[in-house]
Amino acid sequence: MQIIETCTNELCSRPFQVNKYSNVSFSVLEPGRIVCPHCGVLQDADSDSIFMTHALATHEEAAYMRRNSAQRT
Repeated sequence: MQIIETCTNELCSRPFQVNKYSNVSFSVLEPGRIVCPHCGVLQDADSDSIFMTHALATHEEAAYMRRNSAQRT
C-alpha cells in the first residue's frame, strides 16, 4: 500500500511517500516505524508492518502542497 504522509516535526512538515508492507520480515528494518526522509523524525505505526519511505519529486511535492492548501480554504 502506498500513502502520502506529512512529517510530524513542526520544523519540517514536508510530505513524503510511505510504502507499507504487511506480514513480511526484513531483518534490517524495524517494524512499526515510519522515518521522515527529510529530517529523520520517527513516527510510530502498525507494529505488524514494515514501512519504507522516500521523498516526493519536487513537482509532486509542489502539487501535493497546492492540493492541501486548496482543501484548507
